[in-house]
Amino acid sequence: MLFFLIIIILYLLSLIIYLSKIKIEIDTLKIEKNKILKINDFKIKLYLVIGKLKWLKLEISKEKLENSKNVNLEKIIKKISSLDVIDNLKGRELFKNRNIVFEALKDAKIKLERLNLNATIGLDNIIILTYLVAILDIILSIRLAKKANKISSKDYQYKIIPYKTKEIYFNLSINCIISIKIANIINIVLKKRGKENDRTSNRVFNGNSHEQYTRYGGRKYHNRRANIYR
Repeated sequence: MLFFLIIIILYLLSLIIYLSKIKIEIDTLKIEKNKILKINDFKIKLYLVIGKLKWLKLEISKEKLENSKNVNLEKIIKKISSLDVIDNLKGRELFKNRNIVFEALKDAKIKLERLNLNATIGLDNIIILTYLVAILDIILSIRLAKKANKISSKDYQYKIIPYKTKEIYFNLSINCIISIKIANIINIVLKKRGKENDRTSNRVFNGNSHEQYTRYGGRKYHNRRANIYR
């Protein structure tokens, strides 16, 4: 009886997780980069939500991490600022297979429920700076047009300010809510595994066919031909 009760509880828990969605609420994220990277403030909440019920919550903030004895926030920030992101991405599988990444992001159907963004971007080259700000403005405008009939304009605002400077500089302040269904994540994983299994099956099948049944290159064909001329 206890065994069946445990099975039922695990099944219900799995069903609840499958039907839930992950909601990431960024109350505050303020980042500045001049000569060094500085995270001035951040407060991020992570929920598991089913319907309107929030049944799991995790909150991370700069204040909590600074008060934690196990986390050296300054050391982490220095490590991040010392990394050359572009050089580290080159040669990595994630960078090489970016089309797969884009496809996965599309299948994930990530929803942006709120966005308030203020950014100041500084570069030495005014032409590149102008193009960069224009491209970001176009991307955000398109996203805003898609969301305009669903959410209030107060929930979707942005401002990008160009700033000519000798050093690469940016100052970013974000307040947003992002959500994704767990079912979509599971479907992406199953889809990826299915493709990998198909590729493996094709390699095995093609390998056997080339080995045994190739008309002019197969081992069996050459063995039979050698026996005829003996």
